[in-house]
Amino acid sequence: MFGIGYCWQHLEDKRHLKIAPSLIKRPKMDRDGRVMQDMAGHVIRESIGKGVFAYDKDHAAGSQVFDKDAVIMNYVGEHITNNEASRRYGHHNNPYTIKGTQAVVNERTGREEIRNIRGAPLLDSALIRGVTALINHKPHQEANCRFSSEHSEREGWVYKIRANRPILNGEELYVDYGDAYGNFNSPSFPKFTTQSKYTKPPDWY
Repeated sequence: MFGIGYCWQHLEDKRHLKIAPSLIKRPKMDRDGRVMQDMAGHVIRESIGKGVFAYDKDHAAGSQVFDKDAVIMNYVGEHITNNEASRRYGHHNNPYTIKGTQAVVNERTGREEIRNIRGAPLLDSALIRGVTALINHKPHQEANCRFSSEHSEREGWVYKIRANRPILNGEELYVDYGDAYGNFNSPSFPKFTTQSKYTKPPDWY
């Protein structure tokens, strides 16, 4: 399943978001796995796939769509256990999986460490894929969005995408996937992990 909750028109009208080819480029490969070049010998590049963009058809390109810290959309998916995650992914990467963490100061070392939030769910968007699972990665300084683990009596734990700064009409959204990017067994997991470009996924994926 893909695009839970919104058709493309409601996504644009209600959430001011649009799915389109990402602005991130990679070398285009031929059928034999060789990098393609144009007649001048320049490497041909293509989009890495889909991305999510801020979009408001009623305002000019470059106008502000989201305020700093605004909720852009919830991250949705299937609630699974750690055992189920291990069964699905083993030593492979775990695509589109997220769990809430928090920074805790280790009293013995005085260092800040990332720890799981007790009771926060492990959410896998590989099979039930929401729009926000298509937001691509960029390092922290370049990411214009972030993951936010939030709890309320009514909703329990919810993972949200919030703006790091004002986001303009037509901008692609980027989020920092974190230190555990592509590695379920990383000691930094789970901050956020998704499909690694360098690690083979499980056969079923």
